[in-house]
Amino acid sequence: MATHTIRIIKSGRTILRKQVSEGLGRDAVVIQAQADVNYYLGDTLDNTGPSKISAKRVGKHLHIAIGKGSPNAPDLIIENYFDFPNAPIVGNMSEGGQAAYDLGPLTAPASASTATSNPSATDNPVVQANLPSDGLQKMGWVLAGLGAALALAGGGGGGGGSGPGAVDVSAGALTKVTSYAADGTTAAPTVTDYTDIGIKGVTDTNLAAVNSAVDAVTAPNVDSKAKIQTVVDAYAKILAEANGNAVDATSGSNPLASDYAAIGANIGTSATNSTALGLLNDAIGNLGTTAIDTIAEINAIASVVDKIMNTAAGTPAALSIADYALLGLATTGSGAVTAVNLSAVNNAIANAGGQASVDTYAELSGLVTAVATIVSYADDKTQAVPTLAQYTAAGITGVTATNLAAINSAVDAKAATGVDTKTELQALVTTYNLILAEANGGAADGTPGVNPTAAQFALIGADIGAAATNTVNLALLDDAIGALASTGVDSVSKINEIAVAANTVMTGASGGSAPSAAQLATLGITGVSVNNILAVQNAIAATADSGLQVDTVSELQAVVSNTVSAATISQNQIQNYATSNANIVPTLSDYTSIGVTGVTASNLPAVNSAVDALTPASVDSPFRVQTVVDAYNTILAEANGAANDATPGINPTANDFAALGASIGLASGGIATGTDLASSALALLDNAVAGLAVTAVDSVPEINALGGVVDKVMNLAKLPAGAAIPAGALSAADLTLLGVNATLADTPDEFNAILQAIVSSTDSGSSVSTILALQAIVNAHAS
Repeated sequence: MATHTIRIIKSGRTILRKQVSEGLGRDAVVIQAQADVNYYLGDTLDNTGPSKISAKRVGKHLHIAIGKGSPNAPDLIIENYFDFPNAPIVGNMSEGGQAAYDLGPLTAPASASTATSNPSATDNPVVQANLPSDGLQKMGWVLAGLGAALALAGGGGGGGGSGPGAVDVSAGALTKVTSYAADGTTAAPTVTDYTDIGIKGVTDTNLAAVNSAVDAVTAPNVDSKAKIQTVVDAYAKILAEANGNAVDATSGSNPLASDYAAIGANIGTSATNSTALGLLNDAIGNLGTTAIDTIAEINAIASVVDKIMNTAAGTPAALSIADYALLGLATTGSGAVTAVNLSAVNNAIANAGGQASVDTYAELSGLVTAVATIVSYADDKTQAVPTLAQYTAAGITGVTATNLAAINSAVDAKAATGVDTKTELQALVTTYNLILAEANGGAADGTPGVNPTAAQFALIGADIGAAATNTVNLALLDDAIGALASTGVDSVSKINEIAVAANTVMTGASGGSAPSAAQLATLGITGVSVNNILAVQNAIAATADSGLQVDTVSELQAVVSNTVSAATISQNQIQNYATSNANIVPTLSDYTSIGVTGVTASNLPAVNSAVDALTPASVDSPFRVQTVVDAYNTILAEANGAANDATPGINPTANDFAALGASIGLASGGIATGTDLASSALALLDNAVAGLAVTAVDSVPEINALGGVVDKVMNLAKLPAGAAIPAGALSAADLTLLGVNATLADTPDEFNAILQAIVSSTDSGSSVSTILALQAIVNAHAS
């Protein structure tokens, strides 16, 4: 015996549910009719309606028998049923959908006897009704609200009911869905609503997405269970595609244009262009579900895909940073699309080679990230360093693992606007490769007569200074690069250093700033050292001011090599003379050849006198010899006799005298008996030198003699007043050597008085620290 359920549905809710068994007869289930309701019959196992019922009107009541039974012995009685007309009896069909049992003959007016409260069971005929197989059937009376009610009675699955597989069938739920499709400001359908309709796959997680789709379509697109299920299934397919970084779980099943259409999405070109659709699906596949859980989001992504396709096809669209963000591309951090590189990224898409070059997310993101990284690095070298793969993704050829660092150094040297097109970036790479090819070391030049131009150096961001406008400077720069290995020019900074060195050689040739040993080495010049750099610099200065004598590495090397060879011989000659004055006396050319300046025919004997007074170690380099020469020239300049001081305020120091190897006693800084006489001694020595002719101080022995006399004067001054004069303390000849006129004292007593006056002076010697002071003492005690 089959068991069924009768439900009374009002406003989409089940307000009464009872079980009804076939063949109940006198134990019929009795329910009371109500206004504005629908009645649903369904098997408790599968919720399908009975294939056949029999019904009879008995007064205001409706008697129903299920299956082969008779309404004269009903299984179900709906009392007062005919007080509330237009309430259909509905069942679910086994093949899907719902139908009403056609009880049309019972709509005829009841007889007087049938209107009594105790009608006879034979007053009205029995009507048999089968559940139709082609959907809803029109009943014999007006079925107010039947469409909505039947929709809510549809489908299997879901909750509700009293038996396995039973569902609540709700007319109001379908009305709610169609109303929401017609007007999105009405109440949004709930998961329960969809379940009541019999829709599978709607959950709390995707409810908002499904409702977004319902809102995007028209009411006719969701006016049945089957149509709503199509919408839900299509959106589920799209949401399943959005798996972010996870492996695509549906790699062989991508959303179709029809799936997007089913949910009401406006995907533009992707609706008819398979290439665009491929990118749309691939982009969605790299996003999370939250990025596409509204139709507006899908439409926005599709709009960006349209822009990309149009741009790639030659009709540039104004792609914004926000557009790239919609596709999940970075707008902050490494490789991000920013205001700095946005134009370059858009240009890259336009020049990618057509839509097929950007029809996958991997291609698009690779291109965008690559160009963004390269341009950002040009703008700020603290940003991520471009990789070989990124240059490849950007469509740039000629970049290898070997030259990658060089290319990146050039990108770093350029402004962002200098590498923001594929054409500019490719030109940079091609040009740098030409320069690297020029640097072939000892190999024969593969491109003789073809050298890098100033414009090419500028193109890679090199700053070559004067070589940019001076062809002689550029010639030396190019020749130097040609003589180097490629590792010598594998960064823009190295090229800049070579250019500085080449330019400095040219300024040195014209008498300006001279190149250092390091700069000459940068040009590939060998043999230069700290001991010969002065000679080399002087030799370069001695070449033509035009620079034409040193505008190739070979010419410059020849000048250096010849100079170094001569300098070595001369340096040895000078050191040998310091060892023994029996050796060959250094000539003026010896000093010139080692790069020492300031030696002339006039002061050569004085300089040689100093070399003779020194040890070989004191003159073992041009710098030390130069120190000797400069010091002696300071002393000789001070010795201007009666002429005005040519260097007022600049007097020889103790170090100047020491540099000559002169022995000047107290003036060198010694201390006598606790009293520092050094400053007074040095002052007197300088004052004496200043009053003498050059010929009086043009040898170290002469200077030593002056220093000895100064010591005698200071030693007398430090004695206490009235002290006896030591034998040989100071002679008239000594004073004369200093430039004092001692001949005025013509008796021993007078000279002794002069000596006593010196003794009586201040112990520091300050009272006798000038020739004028000493002359005054002589004048005061001479007749």
